[in-house]
Amino acid sequence: MNETINTSSIGERQYLTFLMGQDQYSLDILMVKEIIAYSDVMKVPMLPDYIKGVINLRNKVVPVIDLSMRFGKGKTEISKLTCIIIIELSKGEKKVEIGIVVDSVSEVISLSGAEIEKTPEFGDDVHADFISGMGRIGERFIIMLNVARVLNVEDISYLEKAANEGKNLLSGAKVR
Repeated sequence: MNETINTSSIGERQYLTFLMGQDQYSLDILMVKEIIAYSDVMKVPMLPDYIKGVINLRNKVVPVIDLSMRFGKGKTEISKLTCIIIIELSKGEKKVEIGIVVDSVSEVISLSGAEIEKTPEFGDDVHADFISGMGRIGERFIIMLNVARVLNVEDISYLEKAANEGKNLLSGAKVR
């Protein structure tokens, strides 16, 4: 069963919108810690391709994923507009910071419960549980991501491994 936003019980909330290819997505702004310009990501061996590696963010090792690759859409082409969105996920009582590579960040929008549609049913063979809803702005829709569902428990374990191994790899790297 999909975990969707209960649109009847929320007032206006803010979402960070961003592009991957031609598609616009959003994250709850409360999950976003910061947005940084894309710079080199240190590759950590023996991890899935969608985990790009780690960055040194003020002496903290942060694993970075390519969201486009995670969705099976291919590698993000790096440009001047490419960003890394640093988010914070909860894993039990532990907080985990993760960087998400996106083509570009668009804007922060406010949506009321009336402007959020439930996740459409795509059928039994399609996994859409990473979508928490569809934000409606005029005639267009924005896919509202449930990032905790985009990354499963195995992914989080890979990211923790990347962070731990990255500590050794980044020991001499520059701090942002």
